[in-house]
Amino acid sequence: MASSTERPAIDGSRTYPVRQLVAYGRLIIKGERIDPERVVADYARANPDVDLEARTTIGEWQAGNRPGDTAIRVPGLPVR
Repeated sequence: MASSTERPAIDGSRTYPVRQLVAYGRLIIKGERIDPERVVADYARANPDVDLEARTTIGEWQAGNRPGDTAIRVPGLPVR
């Protein structure tokens, strides 16, 4: 039986829509109590050219690879 603090294994090849990963990052990873639709709406306003239905893996998302994102980032700095 797994401990309640252990995270389940993540299939690195499974893709998710950007919409879901935006909400996941704020709600699960950062532990913020916020409406998922508001999170997605804020992200869409800040990134007007993003396709919220584009699909990517969790690994790519955590590495800072965002579908439709053309920003240039210095390696080693966190993506927010």
